[in-house]
Amino acid sequence: MVNFNGALTHIPHAEWQFEYQRSVDRDIALDLLDNRQKLGIHTMTAENELHLWANQASHVMKDFFPTSLTENEVLNHHNLTSDPTALTLQYQPDQKQTLIDRIEANYGNDVDIRVWGGPHSILEVVSKGVHKDQGIEYIAKEYHIDRSNIIAFGDEDNDTEMIKYAGRGVAMNNAIDSIKSVADDVTEFDNDSDGLARYLQKYFNIEVPTQNAV
Repeated sequence: MVNFNGALTHIPHAEWQFEYQRSVDRDIALDLLDNRQKLGIHTMTAENELHLWANQASHVMKDFFPTSLTENEVLNHHNLTSDPTALTLQYQPDQKQTLIDRIEANYGNDVDIRVWGGPHSILEVVSKGVHKDQGIEYIAKEYHIDRSNIIAFGDEDNDTEMIKYAGRGVAMNNAIDSIKSVADDVTEFDNDSDGLARYLQKYFNIEVPTQNAV
């Protein structure tokens, strides 16, 4: 599995001899944490393969941000003892450029920024040069999978390199225009309508049995 935009490639809950991880310097995480109010950061998380820390519980994107925290899960100088794999920042919309400028000015040589799409103002900070295509390429080499046999689906800016790398890059129907412009194809249906599954069924000519009505 490739996580954190390619910063972590692993088999969840198992040991894998080819696992690798690239991290963000702990000092960068703590600097952003200490200056979060000035930068308009509401919720901030730091993660690695096994742990997630947050400065506060959040009810925004409940499937992603924690809605409750134990004492050891609070993001602070005491609990964050090592370099995290990625940082996720939910910020005040009118502070977006200020936040990006601060990160690029102070740490642009060490990290990359990925802005999420959708209704929530969220960006992700990962190690410099990390992209999803690197994780996919790494796995493909280890398992001797030809690039031409890889299909990738994406909808947001952080999928760009992956879509370009794959033998067949497919943009979701709801993808941003820049993703559609580099994709080989676009799904007929969006994420909320099983667009990926329905595309694969048609592409591989998979017959899906239908249940008889009772």
